[in-house]
Amino acid sequence: MTQSKSEKSAQPQRNHTKKIKPYRVPCTCGGSKAPKADKCARCHIRENRPLIDDTVFFVEGEPCRKIPLTRGAYAVVDADLYEWLMQRDWHAVNSPSGLYAVSHTNSKGVKLGFKIVSMHAEIIGYRLDKFVDHKNGDTLDDRRSNLRKSTCSQSAMNRKIRSDNSSGYKGVSWHEYNWRVTVSVRQRKITVGTFKDVVEAAKAYDMAALKYHGEFASLNFPVAGYRHARKLLDTCDAEPDFRLHP
Repeated sequence: MTQSKSEKSAQPQRNHTKKIKPYRVPCTCGGSKAPKADKCARCHIRENRPLIDDTVFFVEGEPCRKIPLTRGAYAVVDADLYEWLMQRDWHAVNSPSGLYAVSHTNSKGVKLGFKIVSMHAEIIGYRLDKFVDHKNGDTLDDRRSNLRKSTCSQSAMNRKIRSDNSSGYKGVSWHEYNWRVTVSVRQRKITVGTFKDVVEAAKAYDMAALKYHGEFASLNFPVAGYRHARKLLDTCDAEPDFRLHP
């Protein structure tokens, strides 16, 4: 026997909506955490970073202090910025260039509710999408005197030697029974020349890097030893024609 429309409407309707589990739940520290996590990211960072070091030391005549990070690392900052930076919880993240000090900050309109803030960009007053170069190549040395604004290519100029380098010197590789020297200029590799001696090849790279990279050049040897370094190119097997590397 079929039911009429009025009888069907009188029956209680089932609720087919699924219960949505909360994405974040409160943490004991006042922040938020995942439902199944025992602590939030801030508590995890505080428990896994080394002890606070109150010692004031000097680097190149500048008073500095250490900010504890995760992974047992410290960031070196100017002593007058220590109290301001310690208002955040900083942790270390790994990258091809080394470890960097970063933190999370609440931000409206962001999908996860927070955004990443790097310590060096915060000190120099730069946005995260801009590039900041560490002059001495130490990515945890965040002293103001060691930071400078740069472009992507300028930051790449100051990179240290790659881990898969076979010669032990930047810009020097083995090619056809000789040490070949190449330098990157405007996203292209230029061949400087070939050398029998790997040390002479490394010095020739330094000269080319000083010419094309300027203050952002990462050298194999101290710059003080290049007073007459132009003569090093005379020992090259062939005149450096600066052809584009194939």
